[in-house]
Formats: sequence, C-alpha cells, structure tokens
Amino acid sequence: MKRLCIHRDIMADHTHPAHEYRRTYGYDCGDKGLITNPGKFQGEMIYLPYLWEQSMDCCSTYNGSVSVPITDEDRVLFPELNSWSIRMQESDDGFVREV
Repeated sequence: MKRLCIHRDIMADHTHPAHEYRRTYGYDCGDKGLITNPGKFQGEMIYLPYLWEQSMDCCSTYNGSVSVPITDEDRVLFPELNSWSIRMQESDDGFVREV
C-alpha cells in the first residue's frame, strides 16, 4: 500500500485547516503526516480519524471494510487525498487501518 505524505508547506502553515483539526483532536504527527500518539490511529495518516468519524454517518461496507467517499471539502482540509474514496478497516484489537 502506498502512503501519501502530507505536504510540508501545509504542515508549516499553522493557519491551515488541518492544524485546527489536529489541535481539536489532539493528534501529534511526524513530518510525513503520520500520527505518533498511541492508540487506535497510531502510525496512520492524519486524515484517517477524520474520515473514520465521517464513516459513522453514511458509508458502504465491503468484507468488513468501510469505504468513505472523498469530497472537495475533505481535499481542502487534507490536500494529500487524491482519490475518490478511502477504504478503512478496524482490526479485532481496535486499530483502524487504511486498506
């Protein structure tokens, strides 16, 4: 699976909406956008908790995974999202991973 890296200029721009999201939810990230906090999303991209939360409202499931459509609003918040949807799956031990 290829991981997308958050743009360094966005990480440096503290007025960007992604920073507000990080402050609100308390996630720390390395310079590649991977969550460093221990827990359900550790080691995943910063957009995954946001999309996981979105999936609770409306999304399709397939073989235990959840498919979340990516909107233009999502791309404004997380420009590294360049696909039409993201599939995620929660493991038996509670970790959420992009699949």
